[in-house]
Amino acid sequence: MIRAATPADIETIVGMGREFHSAAGWGDIADYDDTTTALTLRNMIDSEAMVLLVAEQDGEVVGMAGGGMAPLYFNHAHRIGQEIFYWINPEARNGIGKHLLDELENTARAAGCQSWIMVALDNVRPEVTGRLYRMRGYRPAERNWIRKL
Repeated sequence: MIRAATPADIETIVGMGREFHSAAGWGDIADYDDTTTALTLRNMIDSEAMVLLVAEQDGEVVGMAGGGMAPLYFNHAHRIGQEIFYWINPEARNGIGKHLLDELENTARAAGCQSWIMVALDNVRPEVTGRLYRMRGYRPAERNWIRKL
């Protein structure tokens, strides 16, 4: 089951966020802060410009997805959204991610988005993620690079 996150989910999502942070390789850039993450999640739940979803299996939250939505900077008539995080616990990666992505896109569409951006982390099965995105009609658009200053 995929549903909108509630304040009761925040502690679980914070824990998954810690796993995401570690797997994504952010440790050399910035530490993971539970308090900051919880505040961000509360703000996402309360914002019409954000989406925060969870995936459940057998009553347990096993995945999360969040994103933001706004007018495109070079064409305000076009509303765009972008995934901020998308994570399924490794033991639950059995197809539920497709349902989570379906609901992420549906929520964005209902909020008036005409396009949506997804990210594929280099450290977390990029070939699998890329295949999923291509099957759904996504195409590569740009590649991000990061370094600590």
